[in-house]
Amino acid sequence: MRTDVHAHLWSEDYLRLLESHGRRDAAAHRGLGAGGSPRELDARFAGNDAAFTPLLAELDRRGGVLSLHPSGHDAGSPLIAAHRMRWMVGAPTEDTYQSGQQLRRAVSFIEEALPPERAEQVLTAGARLLSRRQAA
Repeated sequence: MRTDVHAHLWSEDYLRLLESHGRRDAAAHRGLGAGGSPRELDARFAGNDAAFTPLLAELDRRGGVLSLHPSGHDAGSPLIAAHRMRWMVGAPTEDTYQSGQQLRRAVSFIEEALPPERAEQVLTAGARLLSRRQAA
């Protein structure tokens, strides 16, 4: 397994680009092992693999779900980007979309895995549980 968990890539080309646009803090990101060389990437992946393999194995054993945070791409909306609302509006939109996709996949799985009457019972019970939690 190869994981890269929130480990930013600060290539020399990217840092020079930032500096050419007036970023004065770009130099602070040099020499941190976050570059794009094969040596730096291999070291980062090895460290992340060692740290996260046991966690992911335990999640798998428990049938757990790992949810990833938004990508920070303005939810693909030029309107969000134009008004510089990436994290204020874009991130919650990306979270909502991702949660909706997970829910759709779960419902599809239940409908395919169970006989129709049982699937309806399970989904109805889930909806009731959500309603009770929202009311509390």
